Amino acid sequence: MQDLSNKYILISRTDGIGDVILTLPLAGELKRLFPTCTIGFLGRTYTQDVVACCEHVDHFLNWDTVSEGSLNDQVRLLKSRKPDAIFHVFPRKQVVIAAAAAKIPMRIGTARRMHSFMKMTHKLWYSRKDAGQHEAVLNLRMLEALKSTDSYSEDQIPPLYGFKTKPIMNGAALELLQQPFKIILHPMSHGSAVEWGLENFAKLIDELEGKGVTIGVTGTEKERNAIGNKLPWNNVVDLGGKLTLAQLVATIGASNGLVAASTGPLHIAAAAGTNALGLYSPKKPIFPTRWKPLGEKASFLVSPSHPEDGILSIQVEEVAERILEWKANF
Repeated sequence: MQDLSNKYILISRTDGIGDVILTLPLAGELKRLFPTCTIGFLGRTYTQDVVACCEHVDHFLNWDTVSEGSLNDQVRLLKSRKPDAIFHVFPRKQVVIAAAAAKIPMRIGTARRMHSFMKMTHKLWYSRKDAGQHEAVLNLRMLEALKSTDSYSEDQIPPLYGFKTKPIMNGAALELLQQPFKIILHPMSHGSAVEWGLENFAKLIDELEGKGVTIGVTGTEKERNAIGNKLPWNNVVDLGGKLTLAQLVATIGASNGLVAASTGPLHIAAAAGTNALGLYSPKKPIFPTRWKPLGEKASFLVSPSHPEDGILSIQVEEVAERILEWKANF
C-alpha cells in the first residue's frame, strides 16, 4: 500500500449530515493505517459541529466560505494546509476542479464521472449504485486507490467512527435528559427519506404512555411548524426548532434511544453508541443495504414494500416493542 505517514490528508464530503457521519470511518481507518498523518475535513457549515465530534479529524475546512467565490478563492482554501492528498468522497464538480488547480499531488476519486475522469491522479472504477454494499464500506473502499488489498465489512465500521459527543445543551434538552429513560423521535426528514408518517408517530406516543418512557420530539423549526398539532404534545418534550446542531448531537448522545427514518440524526445516534432504530423502504438505492445505521446498538425495520402513498407501512407495535426492549436492558 502507498504510504501516507506524516502526510496531510484532506477528506472532501460537502453534502448532508448522514453522508458525513458515514465518511468518518474513513478518517478512522486512515489514522489506524498511518498514525502520524494529519487529517483535514472539507465540509459545509451545516455539518461542522458533527465533524467536530470526530477524534480522528484534526482540522475542518469550510467549503461554504468559498463556494460562491472565485476559483482562486477556492484554490487558496484548499492550499491553506498544503495537503498531500485529497479523497473526493463526494466528487462535487467545483471541488474537483479546484483541487486539480491547487495541484494537490494525490487526488483520489471516481473516474466514472466526466468532470472527474481527467482530474484524478488515483482513479476508482467501482460503482456505488451497483456495488450492493453499505455507504460506509464503499467509503473505505477508496483506499483501493492506494493499492490496498484489504476488504472491509460492516462490523468494522463502529470502532472507526471516533465519535465523542460533547455536553452542550440548553434548558429544553435538560427537561428531557433529567428523566431516567428517555428517547428521541425524529419524525421528519427534510424530504431526504421515505417517512413513517405523523399519524404513526402519534400512535407510538400513545402506545408508550404510562410505560416509563419519556419522549422528546426533535426537528427543525420548519418541521415543527409542519407537525403543528398532529402529535399529542402533552405527552412529550417538544424540542422542535429549539436546538442547535451541536445541542442536538449532545442530546442524542445523552439519550437512551432514537427512532427515525434514514436521516442524519439516525446516523448520529448510531455513531454515538445510542440505541438507534431506522425505518426504511426496501427500494433501491434507498434501502437499508446501502443506508442502514451502523453502530453497536443500531437496528432497523423495513416496510414490506415501497409505499405508493409515501408512508412506510411498519407496524406501530413493532417499533414500540423495540423501544421497550431498550428499556428492559437499561
